[in-house]
Amino acid sequence: MRLLKPVAALFSVLLISAFCGALPSDFSADIVNVTPAGTFTGKMYISKDKTRMELPQSIVITRIDRKTVYMVIPGANMYMEQPIDASSMAQMAENIPEAKVRKTKIGEEKVNGIMCDRYLVVYEYEGNMSRVIQWIDKSSGMMIKVGSEDDSWYMEYKNIKVGPQDASLFEVPPGCRKILIGIPMDDIDLSGMQ
Repeated sequence: MRLLKPVAALFSVLLISAFCGALPSDFSADIVNVTPAGTFTGKMYISKDKTRMELPQSIVITRIDRKTVYMVIPGANMYMEQPIDASSMAQMAENIPEAKVRKTKIGEEKVNGIMCDRYLVVYEYEGNMSRVIQWIDKSSGMMIKVGSEDDSWYMEYKNIKVGPQDASLFEVPPGCRKILIGIPMDDIDLSGMQ
């Protein structure tokens, strides 16, 4: 199914943005994702080692404690799950003690009227390396944007609300049936999606 391809591409963005530091451990925010596949808006919830990204037609729940990612398709009452692999774990390096993280300030820039320090961040874990640019709010120290060096993708956080998040946000909703990865998405009835 074509609609899931952009969501899969955003999964790596989610991992990098959620776990590369400079954000409170518990918060929610509106997000704007710009990728080669298009621009997507949604909502992000983070609670320590758990994330939930809500997009118009899917929800991606990442559970570092379970080393699992769930992709929920609410309109079809189904979900898929997949283990997080080592290359994805490289992008969550600050939560992994043996990972190497190098962060270098490369300038300053305004994002949505907020003056930010701009950093190149390089993560290495089990032979895998990831490089991202972070924009850190100079006044609060919070990351408000993360993206690629070539500007082919980025994610911005807006309307950040710091505070505890409901634990149920990080579970697959009741009533969803599990489908196996590898089933052609064209064979699944998604007529109930809006």
